[in-house]
Amino acid sequence: MQKLFSMFPAGAPGTGLLFLRLAMGLQMLVYSGCCEASRMPGWLATVMLVWTGLICLAVVTPALAVLWILFACVLMFMGNLALIPAATSILSALALALLGPGAYSVDARLFGRRVIVLPDGLYSE
Repeated sequence: MQKLFSMFPAGAPGTGLLFLRLAMGLQMLVYSGCCEASRMPGWLATVMLVWTGLICLAVVTPALAVLWILFACVLMFMGNLALIPAATSILSALALALLGPGAYSVDARLFGRRVIVLPDGLYSE
């Protein structure tokens, strides 16, 4: 999993990634129909709510963002999502998939940088 992320930036870049995740979560809520009358089946709305929570907390972020890109494309081609909102959602998810979750995420806690300490005598010169 570590290979999916180049690093977990903190500070302003990490905060920006947190805001990007929250914006993606809001887009997912709106497009899933949770904020308006939905034609979506109940089980799919529940899956979308769980998916939104995971993306906001940043659990396996790149994989969930790529799945969202595919889902938004399906919604767009089925005619349930207009071109401009779909493009905005797809570009946001693509940015999130490429940049990773940031330091303020569950992924950073699970897969963050590690310090490897070698025992003495193992590395003799």
